[in-house]
Amino acid sequence: MMRARKSLPWIPGILTAAGALACFGMSNNTVVLSGAAPAPSGSSAARPVLPAEPGRYWLERFDGANLAWVAPIGGSGGKVSKVFSVQREDGVTFLHGRHDGRPDADKVGFVHYGKRFDPQGPPLERVRSLRWKWRVRQHPANTTNMWEDVAASVYVIVKPPSVLGGGKGFRFGWLGGPGVKGTYRMGLGRVSLREDPATMEWKSEAVDVCALYREWFGPCEGERLNYVGVATEADGTDSVSEADYTDFELIVEQ
Repeated sequence: MMRARKSLPWIPGILTAAGALACFGMSNNTVVLSGAAPAPSGSSAARPVLPAEPGRYWLERFDGANLAWVAPIGGSGGKVSKVFSVQREDGVTFLHGRHDGRPDADKVGFVHYGKRFDPQGPPLERVRSLRWKWRVRQHPANTTNMWEDVAASVYVIVKPPSVLGGGKGFRFGWLGGPGVKGTYRMGLGRVSLREDPATMEWKSEAVDVCALYREWFGPCEGERLNYVGVATEADGTDSVSEADYTDFELIVEQ
């Protein structure tokens, strides 16, 4: 059954961010990060090639020479590079996020970084699975509201939020403890996939975006996937958070 939407839950967030948030869908601020250092020649550090899979629409393993994603909310190249970098460890390439929000740090505000599907993404009813791997190295210093700052978030946007209204989509979070369930911010459903301590072990996720969209918003037919991105944040709690992301895969029905 579709969840009941709270009355205009996105307005406080929209008004707070109005100065920085023009619109997910209108911004085209491409920020290029350099790739990880190449694996030594002849070493076993190179990642094995994934076998072909029917319906694989998009794959991002962060193993290219450069990463050209967009920063849709006021994220200049300087801001993005203060939070995100492409790194390699034990043969795995990944996007590393570290946000230092302490008062004495040269901190930046909340930064989004992600993949926009241009000119338009796949029809949502054909999307069968969004997969990725992630790990949280350090949770922010949340004490009561675990959504105030989140070390690892994956955003899946169908309808972009704007200064005129809330969007549709999801924020998938790895929280440091139990978080409030079934809430929205800027129109996006907040879904806690994990509420676990920090770890250096990679964890895998797979989400049926269309099925979840039906549960939260209604029919997914006629909608398209717009954006998949990440955020690592600690500015609201004046603390530090750190997380890694890799192996994004989007599987669609052929």
